[in-house]
Amino acid sequence: MYVYVSLGDGFLPQGHCFEQVIQRIRQEASRCLMRNWSQFQLTGVLRKRQEMLEDQMTEMLLEGRERQLAAHLFQQSSLRVFIGKLVEADPDLVRQKLGDNDPLVRLIAVLTAGKRHLHLEKELIEHLNDPHPLVRKAARLALVRATRGTDFGPIPGASQKGIARSVEKWQHWLALQHGESADTLAKSGTVAVKSGKFDPDKAIHLVLDHGNQRLQTLPPEVTTLRDELLKAKGEEQMSLLARLRDAKGIDNTDALALAIPKMAGAIQRETRDALAQRLTRMKATTLRDKMQDDSVEVRRAAASACGHKKATEHIPDLLQLLDDPEVAVIQAARRALKELTAEDFGPDEAAGRRGRIAAAAAWRHWWQQHHDSQK
Repeated sequence: MYVYVSLGDGFLPQGHCFEQVIQRIRQEASRCLMRNWSQFQLTGVLRKRQEMLEDQMTEMLLEGRERQLAAHLFQQSSLRVFIGKLVEADPDLVRQKLGDNDPLVRLIAVLTAGKRHLHLEKELIEHLNDPHPLVRKAARLALVRATRGTDFGPIPGASQKGIARSVEKWQHWLALQHGESADTLAKSGTVAVKSGKFDPDKAIHLVLDHGNQRLQTLPPEVTTLRDELLKAKGEEQMSLLARLRDAKGIDNTDALALAIPKMAGAIQRETRDALAQRLTRMKATTLRDKMQDDSVEVRRAAASACGHKKATEHIPDLLQLLDDPEVAVIQAARRALKELTAEDFGPDEAAGRRGRIAAAAAWRHWWQQHHDSQK
């Protein structure tokens, strides 16, 4: 039934034969479906009733599917019209659409600003902290394009702290480009500093420092370890995995984190578990730092490690991870909190932004009450 209902999803008509092909396949699928539902041999009147039911069901489902397809085509055509208008629109309209509640509209507006080289840097910088990863990525690329190669991030999968660091650098860069005074910057909100506190020399130093060099320029030892793990097979790979899990040195942590996105299936799960086990041996301060790492896999593993080692002192840190930009990290924090508290306030993996905010608020409310009662 799922295949039957979903048949044709994501396709647009390619000539006049599209609708006929879909209808023919659906009719055949409908008859097959009805035959499989029959648990006994139908004869005489029963067989005629079955045929009538097949025809009626086919027409009903085809009619519903045609409505879905028509709606899909309407959305696609409307989207094309909207994009066409935005590409030729006044910059003020593009700026307005950047603040739209619909993430798709924001994404298109960001892409338009980047493609047209519009001077909307301030608005694009604000979207580096957008709740949707695609909008954040598009905003960064638009800024890089507008500045002809200048790039202060954030890197894909960056933590909230990493995003905030990148936003600050972009804001200081923009202030330096405009040559604005401290009072002007404070009033306009271009740079989040108090009046009289903006130091141009410090701003120059900040924008020249590209942040986490360890993640941007990896030591050859790390890439070698990662490649060895990825190329190995069978028992050799498991032996290497155990060595990276147990050996001392930050290079082993980085190698595991970098290998995970290039894996799939059981070995990916094994490697994630190895990284989490590795982090369980770390001190509380080090583990807390790992929860703010710019690698999604490291943050996820750090959250899992808190649950594995029953580290209740890290509950406040896990509550902060519920605001992480990456859903995978939020889910790891949720699982760890469940292990540590035997409670579960969500969010579900499919929850939207509002659902994640509500779940985080519920966790914090529970923790405040629970923590206060223990004092």
